[in-house]
Amino acid sequence: MKNNILNFLEIQGYKVESIEETKEQKLIVKVRKKKSYKNKCHYCDSAKISCHAKGKYKLKKHSHFQEKLIYLNIKRDRLICLKCRKVFSEELPDIKKYSRVSNNFIEQSLRYLAKNSFNEVGTVNDVSYQTLKNNLYTNVDPFKLLDEKIKLLSELEEIYLGLDGQSFCGLDMVLTINEVRLKELLTILPS
Repeated sequence: MKNNILNFLEIQGYKVESIEETKEQKLIVKVRKKKSYKNKCHYCDSAKISCHAKGKYKLKKHSHFQEKLIYLNIKRDRLICLKCRKVFSEELPDIKKYSRVSNNFIEQSLRYLAKNSFNEVGTVNDVSYQTLKNNLYTNVDPFKLLDEKIKLLSELEEIYLGLDGQSFCGLDMVLTINEVRLKELLTILPS
């Protein structure tokens, strides 16, 4: 049963300890890292490490499902290398250091953003416009998207390009490139 939950919630590399639903329509999944997921020293690449200090459990946004935000309740321990005696933070699968969200949450937000507005995605996932914009710029390469669309356009005899400047909240100006006849957005270039 727990394997089905792990697959459904896309929580690979973790063991589920408990699942709790709150009044605020949140689902909190308390997890711990599987012992098979090994850490190595960041400095000397040694596998001989020990726990230096136990971390505190913290909530990390993981996904959104049927009007409920799903959080991972997880802790990150401090480790010490027994060879070089340097202290470093434990690596967690699918969660970057200092991040409040998992990689799955970012991917899910960007997939939802492809079909909806920033306002809609921000409301559903309880994130700000700035966070969504930063995730979009760091995870999507506009020139790669442009290359894929150029292959699509190479089959046409005539191409009608439209260039337009768009402003987000009157702050950042970005350039959009469209194929006017097909009404196809080719790419959005950074400001």
